[in-house]
Amino acid sequence: MTLRSLPAFLLTVAVGIPVRADGPKAAPVELTAEALAKECQADSAKATAKYKGKALRVTGKVQAVYDELVYLEGGGGDRVIIRCPTGTKPAVKAGDAATFEGTFDLVAVLGPSLTDCKLVPDPKAKR
Repeated sequence: MTLRSLPAFLLTVAVGIPVRADGPKAAPVELTAEALAKECQADSAKATAKYKGKALRVTGKVQAVYDELVYLEGGGGDRVIIRCPTGTKPAVKAGDAATFEGTFDLVAVLGPSLTDCKLVPDPKAKR
């Protein structure tokens, strides 16, 4: 245990509140599906180095839905691949505008791919 982790350990033991040693979770990078696809198309190695393992929030038009796999239109025939956890089909259909949060994985043949995604509710939607 280092001195740096000691306060978190003491807080966990004394109060029972677990504290992450690596600090607060970073806010996701917000992009449109078109911007992400364009950046990956221009230089996939550079885009992969920039986003690999990072949380992204991607907004775009749904092209197709196949169970937990969603394709967002990326423009120019490209797409962004959204992979939700197994068995969790998001409540969207082709033509919908949607926003997903997930972890950037790689640039696949069909376009950039995000994993462990979840549909982000539209704050403007009626409740």
